[in-house]
Formats: sequence, structure tokens, C-alpha cells
Amino acid sequence: MGTQDGDMLMARRNQGDMVPKSLCLNSDFEKYGFILNSDKGIKIPMTLIDSNEICQVHFLIAWNKNIEEDVSTWLAVDQFSNEILKGEEIL
Repeated sequence: MGTQDGDMLMARRNQGDMVPKSLCLNSDFEKYGFILNSDKGIKIPMTLIDSNEICQVHFLIAWNKNIEEDVSTWLAVDQFSNEILKGEEIL
């Protein structure tokens, strides 16, 4: 299970792809997209955004046979929102 890392979120922010311009990733957790589990669910730590802004973060579950040097499951999360929506025939 994974989500985009800080570099991809910043790329999406810079392209206006459903990540607000006010988003700033300061900590290692924010920069590298670590997923945290708690008794309330799954969360990604990030700075506060304005209440009128939209921020879309997606989670993806991917698996593959245990093949050494295969990073396909890691790369599966690095998609822009329009690619995901087109793939689901929503766009």
C-alpha cells in the first residue's frame, strides 16, 4: 500500500493538479510520503492547507511476485489525477 512521495506531490502542486499551492512539505515524513497507521485509520502527515482549497491524495494497493529489483509496485502510485480518472473512465 502506498501513496505519492513529496517530489510527486510537489510536481502535482506546481502543475495545479488538485494539490493546493499553499502545501509545503517540511518534515521527512512529508517529503517522503510515509504512511502512518493509527487507531483512527491511515494518515499522511502534511502542513495545514486553507479551508477553501482542495487536496487530493490517493492510496494504491499493488502487489507483484517477490522479484528482486522490481519496483513496479512503487511506481504504480506515481500517477497524475487525470490519469487515474481516465483509467476509471470518470474523465
